[in-house]
Amino acid sequence: MDEFYVKKFFRDTSQQRYRLLQNKLMRESKFIKFIKDRGIAVFGAVEGDPSKFCELGWLTNDNNNNQKYLFHPFRLLPVFKGIELCKIRISATSTLNKDSFSQCIDKYINYLPKNDTIGNKVKVFDLIADFAIILEPIYWPKISGLVSYSYPEEKYDEEINQYKVEVLDLVKKLSPELWITYHEQLRIDSAGLDDNSNLYMLLRCSPWAKRERITGQISGSMWLKHIAELIRLAFFDTHNVTWKEEDEAFVQWTPGARTIIYGNERPLDDVLPLRSHIAFEFGLYRGSIVRWYLEGQTEYYAVTNILPSAAQGGVELINLKGMLSQKKSIPLALAENLKEDKQLKRFSFITFDKDVPENVKFIKNQAKIGNIVGYVNCNDPDFEFANFVLQELIDLAIALDKKHKINTDELAKGDWSGIKSGSKFEERYKVLSKRGAGLKGEEWGNILGEYAITNPFINGKERPFITTLHYVLKSRSARYDYHTKVITMNAETFENETITE
Repeated sequence: MDEFYVKKFFRDTSQQRYRLLQNKLMRESKFIKFIKDRGIAVFGAVEGDPSKFCELGWLTNDNNNNQKYLFHPFRLLPVFKGIELCKIRISATSTLNKDSFSQCIDKYINYLPKNDTIGNKVKVFDLIADFAIILEPIYWPKISGLVSYSYPEEKYDEEINQYKVEVLDLVKKLSPELWITYHEQLRIDSAGLDDNSNLYMLLRCSPWAKRERITGQISGSMWLKHIAELIRLAFFDTHNVTWKEEDEAFVQWTPGARTIIYGNERPLDDVLPLRSHIAFEFGLYRGSIVRWYLEGQTEYYAVTNILPSAAQGGVELINLKGMLSQKKSIPLALAENLKEDKQLKRFSFITFDKDVPENVKFIKNQAKIGNIVGYVNCNDPDFEFANFVLQELIDLAIALDKKHKINTDELAKGDWSGIKSGSKFEERYKVLSKRGAGLKGEEWGNILGEYAITNPFINGKERPFITTLHYVLKSRSARYDYHTKVITMNAETFENETITE
């Protein structure tokens, strides 16, 4: 009965549908080229397999069955299946032995399926193409993102709405049990042409102007998937059935896996949110993936020494001291930036010193209200003494003065006892050094950063600065949405903890 309903509707609405079609019909020569460009080995140039299949009764002529052949692009499907069923499946290298090859061909002919057997199978896919062409005026704009008007928009809207009612009434009469098998076969056939499902999802997110220029078997696979999507959308709207999406063929997805990768278990229902996930999947970063906020000049330049091209790798470095130029308090400016990070699904990393109680209170509050998605590196008491022992700092200060060709005897022999913070260390340095300058800034940061990266451990443990650096780099390949679902930040300790149900 399904075949009867589809064929009758196809005939009865041919004139109306012709006015509403979104894809233009093609003459045979153009249709043959179209198929060849989709990576399918069709025979012919001006004429060929399509008209031959029409003469055999396997393929429908979309020109109202007149002698002049015109074909909708969806007729690619039955032509592809006909060619596949007619293939002689022997190894190309079998021709190396001419005698045995000739005997093989003679025997192989006896096993070829009869034309009627091939034709009956091709006609099924021609019926599927009929149905897809019926659905095309309604669902193609959703797939392509474009609407083609053949006459004034107001009249078009009126006619398409009437046509949609008639089409959905047709779909209600059809069997979901039968058409889900056709949909599954289309997914398998498209994967047989090209099984790069991730690449298809990338193409599906692309503008139609880019997609329609794709050639080769990936394009052939894409067109078959688009045909399948039309059918799936129609049955969902009328029978409320949920079928697998078109990228799913041979791979079995575990529950939740598609959400992790694509942001949704059914990403093709709305491709707009899918785009950011696909961009991430292919490393097509737009802007920064991570913002790393650093409290002072020393920390900032320590990082830039190690990551001189951080921005090119998706890491944006923010010197919190530089925020003073915004004529706002640092906490206010940072709070606004953290909110912006969440809106853009960008990880936030904060490196700050524990020696200022107001800063600790502010960061804890931001963590408590969920404004920090990322990592907090709280240096106790400050950057210098959380990451280096006193003797290392003395040695590095000596190295700095030697670089400037300044006598370092007093630095080496001076009294450094009781020094337990970066500020106190700098005060003593100014007294002992003859350089006449402090330690905060680019040069001191470069020396500390270079030393830390070449000597990553302190007292048998990784320096907190290096740990933070590793987390920053790892976060570039982490999935933001997944992180927010499984990780939370302890507002008291700043530790990232796994969310338990």
